[in-house]
Amino acid sequence: MKNYPLYQVAILIYINPKKNWKNISSSTKDVSGVYALLNKTNGKTYIGCSVNLYNRLRDYFSPWYIKTYPNLLISKAITKYGSNNFSVLILEKCRKKDVYIKEQEWLDSYKLLGKGGEYNILIRADGPGTGYKHTEESKTKMRAASKALQGNSVKVSNKVTGEIKLYNSIRDIARLMHCSQHTVAKYSKTGKLYLNQYLIQVKPDSP
Repeated sequence: MKNYPLYQVAILIYINPKKNWKNISSSTKDVSGVYALLNKTNGKTYIGCSVNLYNRLRDYFSPWYIKTYPNLLISKAITKYGSNNFSVLILEKCRKKDVYIKEQEWLDSYKLLGKGGEYNILIRADGPGTGYKHTEESKTKMRAASKALQGNSVKVSNKVTGEIKLYNSIRDIARLMHCSQHTVAKYSKTGKLYLNQYLIQVKPDSP
C-alpha cells in the first residue's frame, strides 16, 4: 500500500471496492459520515459526505451516475482511470446533522497540505474548466444570478448547537453545504431551516 496520507487516518479502507462490496454494504448502509475516493495511480482524492454512505458510494460505481454528471472532476477521473482504480476510504462516521461540518474539517485539513480533496476543486458542473457548454439562455440567467449575488453576505445560525457563522457570499455557503446558490437564496427568503437545522440569512452589504 502506498503511503498516501489518507490511508493512514481512514477508519475503513477498501482497496478493491467491487471485490469487497458486501463488506462496504454491511459497514456503511444507513451510516452517515465522511468518505474519500482515492485514485490509486496518482493519489488524488475526492472527499465527500453523506447521511447514507452506502447509497452515495454506490452511485460512483454505477454507470448512470457518471453519465448523469459527466462534468464533475471525480466523474472525469473515474471515466479516465476506471472505477477499479479507486479505493474507498471511510474517514469518519458521525451524526447525520454533523456530516457537512465534518466534511469541511477534513477538506480544510488536507487541502492546506495539498494532499487531499484534489477532485473537489471546481466540483460544480458549471464551474470554469469543466468543459461544460451552456446555451446563450443559460448564460444570460447565470449572469443575472451572479449580479444579484454580488455584495451579499450570509449569516448561518445552527439552531441545534447555537453556533453562528458569517460567510462572504452565497457561493461560499452553497459550496459548504453542497447545495445550489438558488437553494441558499430560497431558504433565506422563506426563513425555513435548511436540513431542519440551519437558519440562513442573506443580507446585502452596505455600499
